Amino acid sequence: MTPLYTSMPEMERSGLGFTVMETFMDRLDVSSEVGKGTHISMLKTLGEQSE
Repeated sequence: MTPLYTSMPEMERSGLGFTVMETFMDRLDVSSEVGKGTHISMLKTLGEQSE
């Protein structure tokens, strides 16, 4: 797991929030395009489907 903090403020990081999302979610997809923005999709399974 990546650290939840950094002692190097010059590093570009998304911070604690992204690390928590990455750990908690079952799937996390991120795509970004300069000048257009960033799209983040998160998937979390809430329970098993009963038959």
